[in-house]
Amino acid sequence: MFRFLLSIFLLFVTPLASWSQTDYQGIVDKLMTDVHTTKLSNGLQVIIYPRKEAPVFSAVISVKVGGVDELPGKTGISHMLEHMAFKGSKTLGTKDFPKEATLLRKLEDLVAKQEDPAANQEQLAEEIKQVNLSLKETWDPENSLDQIYSKLGGVGMNATTSADSTNYFISMPSNALESWCRIESDRLSEPVWRQFYSERDVVLEERRLRYVDDPSGTLYIKMLANAYELHPYRRPTIGYEEDLNRLTASDIDEFYRKYYHADNIMITLVGDLEVDATVEMLEKYFSSLPSKSVPERTKLVEPMLNGKKEYTVQFNAEPRLLFAYHKPNYPHPDDLALNLWLEAMLGSSVAPIYKDLVIDRSLASSLSYFEGPGSAFPNLYMLFAQPIAPTTNEELESELLNLIAEKLVTGVSEKDISLVRKKLKADLIFGLRSNMTLALGLSHSQHVYNDWKHYFTWLAKIDQLNVETINQVARKYLVPKNLIVGKLENRS
Repeated sequence: MFRFLLSIFLLFVTPLASWSQTDYQGIVDKLMTDVHTTKLSNGLQVIIYPRKEAPVFSAVISVKVGGVDELPGKTGISHMLEHMAFKGSKTLGTKDFPKEATLLRKLEDLVAKQEDPAANQEQLAEEIKQVNLSLKETWDPENSLDQIYSKLGGVGMNATTSADSTNYFISMPSNALESWCRIESDRLSEPVWRQFYSERDVVLEERRLRYVDDPSGTLYIKMLANAYELHPYRRPTIGYEEDLNRLTASDIDEFYRKYYHADNIMITLVGDLEVDATVEMLEKYFSSLPSKSVPERTKLVEPMLNGKKEYTVQFNAEPRLLFAYHKPNYPHPDDLALNLWLEAMLGSSVAPIYKDLVIDRSLASSLSYFEGPGSAFPNLYMLFAQPIAPTTNEELESELLNLIAEKLVTGVSEKDISLVRKKLKADLIFGLRSNMTLALGLSHSQHVYNDWKHYFTWLAKIDQLNVETINQVARKYLVPKNLIVGKLENRS
């Protein structure tokens, strides 16, 4: 849980040393009191946190759809749709939409004909080329999403797709709220899948760079396939190459109509906003989005491991090692207990396992842990390490396993956990001043854990975990029968 939150925290300018435990609790209590939640008339969820410190606001539109919702053979479609959402609408990015719509339909027909083995492929390729040239004449780059937002003073426009959700976000001047509402409601309700096939090539290239040509990405994808047999977490959110190559604009449109509706969308706004006026504005622009029952998510349960699993990847790169342990997801209390143990043992340069392997004996150049591939379902804690020659993967694996076994016996101390708690509280306070950090955190907690309050209350729960419980939980999960080991070996 908190590994996700720490990854989006930004620096706070007020010295932490001036704050006491009472101050911390007061800050959190006030934040929770000032969070406003409501639903629009069509069921769309809204979270607003007003903050008057600067005339700006950050906005997150979160759609409860990700890699876990994709069907076999259609992997990568949620990420592909995220890319297409930046291509505009019937009014954004086009000079002549009726003409463009006709050409887009023609393009889809021609692409479908390419599946016919009896078709004249050379002729089809030429026709597709000509249609694409005609389509290009209808586009209006000056009326594109990024150009419009840039003129309005928008910064940080981006989006992310995970296994669990899709997020679109930007920060804007407060006086641009209505423009933001108009633009975002337009691209949510009237999207156009222009430039689909060229953008599909962009996604394929992204996949190649991040997961095919990158050794750590390759090791990670193989880990998912080995750690999961049934659950859709086994499939990478970026998708499989063969599935991406088969995706069409019609597939994207079908997926959009299934998931992009009011009951499955949430808006989170943080910044210089008047709550009542903002809700009224949101109702004006977003209430026309259709309501529809939320698609049911997977109920597949991953079976327990029967024993340690191993796999090896051959790659022209320096060796590296990836451990994965199955665990329950937050809000299960074991998640927090295990997280505290790992943070205490290898989460910093003074943590004993990290210090031993990286600093004292120089057996590894790096050692870290992270949570994945999502957080809405039981997931994994993964440990990544890279040996320093002449240390091999096998030697580093043995040393790491021995250290984990040794520390499971001795356990973490109250002093260890006290230091971790202080660090986590400091990190939380340092991050709360960022509008975007707060908006993303509230949005994530509401959509993944069904309650925005988890963004704050998880930290209080770690005070309730005693050292004995933390050590017991670590001894339950960090065992060889619950371990998958991935090794990347230099094939040269």
